[in-house]
Amino acid sequence: MSLKKFLAESTPGTLSEIGFYTPLATQVFGALLGYPPSQRIINKSGKHGVPDIRLNSQEDGSEWAVVEAKIEDRAIRDVGERAKIWRDQILEHGYIGPETFYVVLCAPRTFYVCDLDGQLLETLHIEPDHLTDPRTGDQFPLTDAAFRERMHIISYAASLERRQFEAFREGKLKSGHIPLTAGTLDQLQSVFSSAIERLRPYCRSHFRQLQDEYERAKSEVAEVDRRLDIIGSVDVKIRQKLLYQRLTIRAKHRLAFQLFEDDYNRFKHDQTYAGTQQEEHFEDIFCTNTAYVALSRLIFVRICEDVGLTTRKISNSGVAVWREFVQNIKGNYQDLLDVAFKDVASVCPGLFEPTIFDCIGQGNSVLDDILERILFCLNAFSFRDIGRYELGLMCQYFRPRIE
Repeated sequence: MSLKKFLAESTPGTLSEIGFYTPLATQVFGALLGYPPSQRIINKSGKHGVPDIRLNSQEDGSEWAVVEAKIEDRAIRDVGERAKIWRDQILEHGYIGPETFYVVLCAPRTFYVCDLDGQLLETLHIEPDHLTDPRTGDQFPLTDAAFRERMHIISYAASLERRQFEAFREGKLKSGHIPLTAGTLDQLQSVFSSAIERLRPYCRSHFRQLQDEYERAKSEVAEVDRRLDIIGSVDVKIRQKLLYQRLTIRAKHRLAFQLFEDDYNRFKHDQTYAGTQQEEHFEDIFCTNTAYVALSRLIFVRICEDVGLTTRKISNSGVAVWREFVQNIKGNYQDLLDVAFKDVASVCPGLFEPTIFDCIGQGNSVLDDILERILFCLNAFSFRDIGRYELGLMCQYFRPRIE
């Protein structure tokens, strides 16, 4: 019984705070709540300014919950002391990251789960012969099953339920809790890098789909041209029909023809002067730049939202308003972004001018999932007080870097 093991290994008064982390992580977050060792990160060194334990999501390994542990139960149960911990540690040291959804405050016999505002979501006290919810007075058996049930929302299995994204869609997620400063810019850089790694494979896949589409359409056009050569100018009606068929094929596959008969060839020509030679390198540069363009525009929209140059569309309650406004395209983030981009295009026309990198494609479930995660992470930042120095660093970091 894991709960009994935890109780035996964490007797109050017998452990240091750092010593408490091991039975807490092993028996509670590991054995009871299901986190494998690689997804429960212990601050074994006791380094100042770092969460005691970080819990990663089963879905993608993102840090979705952080744990602050105290050796004295009173430190968590007392309202004043708990508020001090929240103010002086959780907020002051920036424990809440871009993907954090829960904060867990615990002691040997106390477990409180909080939202990003510090509001209590679940509370549990371990008594000598039972478990108690201190908010309601309800009692539960002193068993593994009862503990798991009460703390399910922070379990490894619950990390797959995607409650954070549901809260984001409904406009119930805290926004702007990470002010962008020189000290927090590395967090935005981490989000940017992660987003690039998510977008680039999608861009490459979509690029190759367009390439395959182009090859098939080009063959269809070639067949039409072959038949035109055969009939010459003898049969006018058949010739007109074939000419219309060719126009129809090119219209149906307009983007593919535009990309591979014009834009991409010019892009490769320009890159050749920069020293690029191999075809796979052209493709990698093109797809990377496509991802960079999309992300740069997203960040610019977020800046405009926070400084008041546009209404909220991709942060805070903006997504909820969009989902309320439309009926059949609620999850199509590409459509929402089209509106957001058009609304701020006049602020920085150059950033939103059509480019050859605008081939990321219309929304599908894969792209929408990627975009939702990126918007969720950007929602955590506040760009309201961004200064010229931070803006300059952003511009340096966020420009494409091709090896």
